[in-house]
Amino acid sequence: MQRENEKDVALWLITEGAKEPGEVSPKDHVACGIRSANLGNQSAHKIVVTLNLGSGLTMVHSDPQPSGTGTNDAYPGSVAHWDIGDLEVGMSRNIKPDIHVTSAPDDGALVEATITGDGTDIDGSNNTASLLWHSPLSRGALRRSAAIEKTIGGTGEASRRPASHRWRHFFELILLIVVVLIVVRARRSAIR
Repeated sequence: MQRENEKDVALWLITEGAKEPGEVSPKDHVACGIRSANLGNQSAHKIVVTLNLGSGLTMVHSDPQPSGTGTNDAYPGSVAHWDIGDLEVGMSRNIKPDIHVTSAPDDGALVEATITGDGTDIDGSNNTASLLWHSPLSRGALRRSAAIEKTIGGTGEASRRPASHRWRHFFELILLIVVVLIVVRARRSAIR
């Protein structure tokens, strides 16, 4: 339950131009959407939205243009920020950056957005949003991952069992079903 005079700014980050969710290829331009809003019951002041781009990503354009850009060792792609100003209760703002993918590292390319403002926010869990983009997998990679998936969770014995062993389990299941049906039919006959 929200009390009087509580600030709650929130932020959402979406991808608008990826061919497949979470997948990008080098040389792609991907349009993002950053939506910030005041969900509290008090005006939020001095709002700043920051976009942090991981390795292999650069911002080529934004609407509106950022208030400033910089670099950060943790985000080698770049860091951009927008001084939004004040957000009245129920008010929202949109930022639309276009991001160029120069490469997609094996561990993925990170896009992270944050929102901050003056004072204490009652729900900090909605002040950061992030996306992790990966290169599309090659067909060979899909086959290898399927083979690995068969053995996850154990020694992989289930996939190495001989066919006769699997058929035996199948017939035991069928036999169990037949026995259950016979018992049910016998009980119905006894009730009549």
